[in-house]
Amino acid sequence: MASPLLQFNNARLLWAAPGGRSKAEDGFQPLPGQRWLVTAFLKRNANRQAWKDIIDLSVSTDILDGYITGSMPVSEGDDWKTIDFQNAPDYDTTAKRPMGFEPPQHVEIQLGHRYCPRAELLTTAGKFDDQGIGEIIRDVLGDALSIKVEWW
Repeated sequence: MASPLLQFNNARLLWAAPGGRSKAEDGFQPLPGQRWLVTAFLKRNANRQAWKDIIDLSVSTDILDGYITGSMPVSEGDDWKTIDFQNAPDYDTTAKRPMGFEPPQHVEIQLGHRYCPRAELLTTAGKFDDQGIGEIIRDVLGDALSIKVEWW
């Protein structure tokens, strides 16, 4: 079932899943993994003080909280900022995070007209985690999300 927040999408995240490793001749270099477009409904967290002792905050730092509304794999040549995801056959509207989409990760984010090439994924679970009441909330709204963004 699609999240009721799907109609309020206001953010797009581009995430590259971890890939494999190259051969010994290349020094086992990390290889890029599948790119994912993750859509979300996000809002600015008004309580920055809650994060103050956990992460570094500057004047230009925003903490964004919200819920994942969908996701889909994106090919290397596709423009993730303009792709028509809602009409894509592989757009997943279950509002669950893709496998491996957990902190610590970095993502690119477009929120409205603002863009940041490197935002930090802080949490992908709600206050109640994924069991009990958390499972009920997750089934209705989707996976919770918190992101640290340094706007340029």
